[in-house]
Amino acid sequence: MGTWGYGILDNDTAMDVKGIFEEALDEGKGFDAATREVLTECHEMLEDSDDGPVGYLALAAVQLEHGQIHDWLKDRATEIIDRRRGLALWREAGREVLRLHLEARGDLRNAIASAKTIKTEAQELRGEEKSPSAPSPTSDAEIQARREAAAVAMKEAYRANHRPLTPEELDSIAALLTDPDSGIRSGAAGALRSAHKMSPLPDHVLAPLFAEMASDDHRVRERAAEAVFSLSLDLRPLWEATVRLLSDPAPRVRAAAALGIWQFRDVADASGLAPLTALLSDSHAKCRENAAFALSRLAARGLYDFAALPHLIRLLPAKAANERAGAAAAISDMASLGATDPAVLPELIKLLDDKSDLVVSWAALAVREYAAKGIVDVEALPVLTKRLHASHAESLVSVLKAIGALAESGHADSAALPTLEKLSKSKALSGYGDRESGEWKHYTIGELAQPALQKARAALQGRQVTG
Repeated sequence: MGTWGYGILDNDTAMDVKGIFEEALDEGKGFDAATREVLTECHEMLEDSDDGPVGYLALAAVQLEHGQIHDWLKDRATEIIDRRRGLALWREAGREVLRLHLEARGDLRNAIASAKTIKTEAQELRGEEKSPSAPSPTSDAEIQARREAAAVAMKEAYRANHRPLTPEELDSIAALLTDPDSGIRSGAAGALRSAHKMSPLPDHVLAPLFAEMASDDHRVRERAAEAVFSLSLDLRPLWEATVRLLSDPAPRVRAAAALGIWQFRDVADASGLAPLTALLSDSHAKCRENAAFALSRLAARGLYDFAALPHLIRLLPAKAANERAGAAAAISDMASLGATDPAVLPELIKLLDDKSDLVVSWAALAVREYAAKGIVDVEALPVLTKRLHASHAESLVSVLKAIGALAESGHADSAALPTLEKLSKSKALSGYGDRESGEWKHYTIGELAQPALQKARAALQGRQVTG
């Protein structure tokens, strides 16, 4: 599981939960049925000691977005928060990120406590019998055996997150990828995705996995695409297939394909621009988010479509933080290539005060790129000065770069000087690195603040001289 922020939904597991829930609603299913979809498709993940608590909290947050929560989920989420379960990722990210994540959990707990509650049993939502002794009906013993094998394979894959899968486990999963039952094939592909830290996959596993990207079942296509894009593979033969999946009828397949664009480093070409631009207006939030980040990736390779810019601007006030961040990232990278629209600056300035550190970081970089092209809105200055007091190193780096770029264009805020002077003496690592003479150089906050301070002073002196 990957994370990119401290919010309840700022991680891969949470986005999977949200995507399943929203897709079910898009298909016309009700609130209970959408919850059932999550519990069924994420059953193995929810049993995992690390990912399970994160998944349940995500489901609680998603239910609250729709104004209500099931009583059993209210109790389970509250227990997870109170007992501080599922915090491993944020502990690894450092004390400050952990503190912010715990604050987000506290906010979620308060929202849960005051939310409208629906009385429903979890096992009823899964379609299970209440009595644990009731036998589950099976029409065919062989199908049941294969399902049990799929469950074991998935469970082993989740447990294997920190070790390579054994050859025997890989052989078991490879056999399941060619099973006649689409549900079993979907589970096998999901198992490979879960164990993405494994060593390179053998050809007898890769071949059926690639084939399932064209499956008739949208869930199989989605799981196969996600698995392929989670692995370190030579994706050159898959570019055209991935571009086709960007227009797939199933929203989660489209989202998986857009996410996969990030993996195509040197093989991407302009053929992906039009379908990605179309996804920016998709009804599915995850499609829009992934498409925006994918366009950012392509722009970093010198590929862009100016027609995407108005759609990206419309995403900047989006409800989801990752949509806002993706749009700002694409706008920043497109601006570096000369694709600009001055009308975007007021929206970017609003994002400089966003609650999400990731959003602030990308918005500041976009402001910097516009300033480098001579497009400036001085309303950004006081907001950037305010952000200097934030404790998040990632956005602080971007804010310092934006301040420096605005100063180079002759604009600076005198109120920023005392804080810049203090930061210029900091020995704390900024988290920013760059290659110098072929070797990585890791910068302190002070090393990044010093040039911003010098440029701001020069800009203010120049303003005073010219009157």
